[in-house]
Amino acid sequence: MSIPTSFIDQLLDQTDIVDVVGRRIPLNKKGANFWCQCPFHDDSNPSMAVNQEKQFFYCFVCQESGNAIHFLRRYENLEFVDAIETLASSAGMTVPYENIRSEKSKPSGLVEKAVKFYTANLNETSAPKAVQYLKDRKITGATAKKFNIGYAQDKWDGLLNHLGADTPSQELDESGLFSKKDSRFYDRFRGRIIFPIRDIRNRVVGFGGRVINAEDQPKYLNSPETPVFHKGGLLYNFSKIRPNIKNNDNLIVVEGYMDVVSLASKGLHNSVAPLGTALTETQLNLLWKETDSPIICFDGDKAGKQASFRASEIALKLLKPNKTLRFINLPDNLDPDDYIKNNGLENFNKYIKNASPLTVIIWDSCLQESNIETPEGKAGFETLLRRKLNLISDKS
Repeated sequence: MSIPTSFIDQLLDQTDIVDVVGRRIPLNKKGANFWCQCPFHDDSNPSMAVNQEKQFFYCFVCQESGNAIHFLRRYENLEFVDAIETLASSAGMTVPYENIRSEKSKPSGLVEKAVKFYTANLNETSAPKAVQYLKDRKITGATAKKFNIGYAQDKWDGLLNHLGADTPSQELDESGLFSKKDSRFYDRFRGRIIFPIRDIRNRVVGFGGRVINAEDQPKYLNSPETPVFHKGGLLYNFSKIRPNIKNNDNLIVVEGYMDVVSLASKGLHNSVAPLGTALTETQLNLLWKETDSPIICFDGDKAGKQASFRASEIALKLLKPNKTLRFINLPDNLDPDDYIKNNGLENFNKYIKNASPLTVIIWDSCLQESNIETPEGKAGFETLLRRKLNLISDKS
């Protein structure tokens, strides 16, 4: 995906690197620079300088350096386009894709063919284990059809043969559907339940695949980054529910696409999911464009709680009037689907109604890292709390 150099220059002109770094790491002014502990190596003393005049950062220990785009890519682990979108959103600018869109920025024609191929494979004859897995999860045929759920056969060349030997190698390479070894292509997705992933314009731009056998790894596999597939800027199911979102709706963010489908099968059609990654700034800004107070409902285990804390920190950096997050903290390490199975939809709706505000999750995250039984621990708790609140850039 190409972006005009003139736009990037304009974006950097309107971006203050001190603001970008300061939203994420506490800065202290000393001389001509702002200083902080470097996040790119194990740093005990402030070794990274941020120069406002030159709009440049530099670590005197690990030598990491660059402008605001480079910092954001390294710190948030973002692709180049996702970093541009994040900075542009903060600056109130729109990345001019429409003015420069080329054929490479359109989904490959092979993608739609793959959707039809995968969905046709999901039947009792071709994929009995996949069908049984969905039945065990109480996913009906109607729900599977609604989400275009499919199945990738456990063959290295199932889709490849279906597309035909005359398919140009360049198309195979750019589609994100195939891996390549020794100049030979083979199917990227094999032996997996397939979930088509759509962009904000409702175009299928990639896929997510879930294994059926618990011993297979990785459990989830996404399409690789392509000119149209940037997982940090996409939300599963967002394009489908977007036309019906209102500011007073309870839009729920869950961990994965299987959670979204499971909730829909139980009558909750207002959920979305990041694509196997922590919630990003780009994704949060997408949500806030449609609703003021989305609800984060990650799994109740330790990893889910940490993901919620991480989402709360991202929210603090971007916080603005009338925009916030709410949180559901499920008990007993349960995910939303298991909780509803065990306790019923009515009890889950009570969690939605009584979702915790952002202030509570910030307070709890600081408490978990502190020992407030001693004066020193209380002081440490206050320091940690202030450090998190200092992430907020909106002065009101």
